[in-house]
Amino acid sequence: MPHMDNADFINAIVANPQDDVLRLAYADWLEKRNETLDSERATFLRLQCELHGKPKEGVSYRTLYQRCLDIEYKLDDDAWLVWVHDDLAIPPGLSEKGRRAAMTILKVLAKEKFAFTGGCRLFWTPSESKQRGWELSEECVVLVVVHDGPMHTFFTPDSPDQWRRHDKMDKALRKQGMFHEPYDNARSNIVDEENY
Repeated sequence: MPHMDNADFINAIVANPQDDVLRLAYADWLEKRNETLDSERATFLRLQCELHGKPKEGVSYRTLYQRCLDIEYKLDDDAWLVWVHDDLAIPPGLSEKGRRAAMTILKVLAKEKFAFTGGCRLFWTPSESKQRGWELSEECVVLVVVHDGPMHTFFTPDSPDQWRRHDKMDKALRKQGMFHEPYDNARSNIVDEENY
């Protein structure tokens, strides 16, 4: 692997979220820096890699998942977690506009230091959504966002602070020629204005 710095690793993980070799290399790199926060980050990445190989129903999965959550809370570093957390990974198979929409949302989440999804995967491709039996309102949908738990407040706000964050996300999407369209209480579609 070529010489990489922190930004290189994060960019590579965003581009290839399923690459555990890359995550483990980043964990090793962080550990070598010998800083407390980096050691916790490295442990978080390694635990995520361990989770990838376990069936979700098993006791060992739940134990690892709880350890991962404990470190996530301990880190209190949402600006970093946004870029490496499995639940916030950009799925393969998105169109270029879908990837751009997901990146736009991640940038807002990072600025707002808000990464906790409540254990729910945030981004889904339109084809994944259809396979799950979710109806899409239009063919112009480029990304489906599932918002459960705390992430729900970004997409269906009910307080002034939540509206402020929601408006930031909405303005950022509109600059990209897209907008957020609530579908139901737990899902939203990101729509391409050009094809609407």
